[in-house]
Amino acid sequence: MRVRLHIDRLVVEGLDVPHRGKLQAAVEHELATLIADQGLGTVTSIAVPSVRAPEIVQGELASGIASAVHGAIGGTR
Repeated sequence: MRVRLHIDRLVVEGLDVPHRGKLQAAVEHELATLIADQGLGTVTSIAVPSVRAPEIVQGELASGIASAVHGAIGGTR
């Protein structure tokens, strides 16, 4: 299965994120893992204007963001 995902902008409110490149790489890795492990159901194409993640502990920021995005695009939470 081939998945193409484009995230135009990621806004993290209330936290200082000094290493944005590391956060981006971690979110990409976590999201790829979720999609590989849990799939996306029957989604073939979707556009989601925004996703609000629940409050996330800073040490779990990448996995929390990835989980919220995965759920919004058709994965399971």
